[in-house]
Amino acid sequence: MNDRTATEMSANHDELIKRLDQVSFLPKLAGANFMVFNSSLFLSGDAFAVYARRKVKKVALTILIDFRDSDCIRHIEAARAAGTHCIKFHSYQQQITIDDYKVIVELCKYAESLNMAICLDGSYGTAYMTEHDTVDFICCVARHITEVPVIVLHSGGLKCLSICLLALDRPNIYVESSISLTWYLGSSVEQDLAYMYKKLGPNRVMFASDDPYFKFDEALNDAQSFYNRHKFSDEFLDRVFYQNAVDLLEL
Repeated sequence: MNDRTATEMSANHDELIKRLDQVSFLPKLAGANFMVFNSSLFLSGDAFAVYARRKVKKVALTILIDFRDSDCIRHIEAARAAGTHCIKFHSYQQQITIDDYKVIVELCKYAESLNMAICLDGSYGTAYMTEHDTVDFICCVARHITEVPVIVLHSGGLKCLSICLLALDRPNIYVESSISLTWYLGSSVEQDLAYMYKKLGPNRVMFASDDPYFKFDEALNDAQSFYNRHKFSDEFLDRVFYQNAVDLLEL
């Protein structure tokens, strides 16, 4: 876990509001999904959610759930009451192993009963990339969650073709592109990502920037260049950059 992520996991409403005020590109956005890393944030109210909705016309919220916290069910309930749309788990930042799958699946089922989507980090890297099997974890959740969207973040990165195979088997699997279209620019994985998106079709792919880890303008420019280079249609891009998020996240 890097220092930024560790800080985010303890950030309170005032700190998050202050950071939101420092984001220069918000006026450009028709909508946004803000990821909250502090699992218990909404136990202390909904101030950040209310403020975010004043800053951007269409707002969704996703919260990283600390599945090891004995109060995590209340975290989910409070987040939902504040209007949060999705819960999230991250294989290597949370050091998820096969022994954790059962409790996480149960939390996902509870979120599903509240009509919350499930976001699963699909990035692949660091010196711990072999310690936490991202694809195995995502497949496990996908076998149990069928009634709400399961969104694979970063499109699975290096493992994108495995995620593509999963998505072809499970119609509620969606992917978003943050980090990957910048990180894998010019590599063979770029070709795999283009293949994947065309195979899945326009309704199951979403743009994401992963700002502040990658700057929004850079992510947007790289994504636009990628889709132009691989000759995606304007109709496809309308779904990727706007309509899919509106539909999936009920914006």
